[in-house]
Amino acid sequence: MRLSWAGLIIIQLLASAPGLVATREGTVFIKPQVRLTTTFANFDARIMDHWGNGGGKWATLSYGSAHPFWNRTFGGGKRYEVRGTRAFGSGYPYGAGNQSTIARRPFPFGVWPLYWDQNFMEADEYGPQYDTIRPGGFIASVPLRTTTEHFNVTDNEVYYAVGDRESLLPLLVSYVTWCHVTPAWPSRFNASATDAPIKLENVIQYFRA
Repeated sequence: MRLSWAGLIIIQLLASAPGLVATREGTVFIKPQVRLTTTFANFDARIMDHWGNGGGKWATLSYGSAHPFWNRTFGGGKRYEVRGTRAFGSGYPYGAGNQSTIARRPFPFGVWPLYWDQNFMEADEYGPQYDTIRPGGFIASVPLRTTTEHFNVTDNEVYYAVGDRESLLPLLVSYVTWCHVTPAWPSRFNASATDAPIKLENVIQYFRA
């Protein structure tokens, strides 16, 4: 049986993505996890579980943590509260009193907001200067394409998922496995690129703030 190029990519994706470990006996499923560093003084961290019930217990980034967002509250968000709207800054179960800005907001689910260009809603606060310490890694994007044999779509119809890299990987595995999405690898998202296929005005839905 001949393996197609797409089939090989699926195999590589499943073998390397968080949440799946290949063994001689088969494939062992584990929960995809992301490390949320809560202090850079001793690198203590909370582990975020992609299949968990939400943001976990409330906590505060302490003054002595050497964290750029010290004194922010994180955790406390519930899984059913993860869905926002198509408005940037939605998806906050608490801490969104001023809806004209995302600056100085808490992190109900541990992760930080996305970054949009030109300091939109003061998004520079979470900009590329912090990519090396962003929970889940740098912001990435991945195209979500399917085939006309499975859905009523045109050949050039494509959607995109944008988020931290470690969150996109298990999400993509689910899309490929159950939604017939063509395998692709996340690439760094550059919100400042003039030729970027993803624009602020094209967003359909925000999750996790």
